[in-house]
Amino acid sequence: MLSICIVIASIAAAAYLIFKKYYAPGALLFVGLITLGVVACISPDPLITGKKATHLAGLDVIQIFTNLLQTRTAGLGMNIMAIAGFTYFMDQIGASGALVRLSVKPLKLIKAPYIVMTLGFILSLILNVFIPSAAQVRRIRN
Repeated sequence: MLSICIVIASIAAAAYLIFKKYYAPGALLFVGLITLGVVACISPDPLITGKKATHLAGLDVIQIFTNLLQTRTAGLGMNIMAIAGFTYFMDQIGASGALVRLSVKPLKLIKAPYIVMTLGFILSLILNVFIPSAAQVRRIRN
């Protein structure tokens, strides 16, 4: 029952901070660290077991945070670098411009702007299935 109360209090605190226009990732990080600290203080079991355990409640909270950063941010950083490299390469060889020109050519034949907008939206959805990045709509050249 106590664990449910802690979770509800944490959710309420996070919602309050976000509602008061605090920076959302910072508010969630702050509330998460406070929640881990509270759980570390009242729990009879250690938060971490095994090789990475520090056997001190305060340091276990920091170790959990470090473990999460090592696993999540490294993969995210590599994905961002790969996407940025791909986008830059496609831009340098002119592939993104060629794709836009090829996609816009059939839409130029239609003179009704609302139909063009609807077909352009549908075309972008279809392209997004095959090319899930913003590279295809980077620059529109006539």
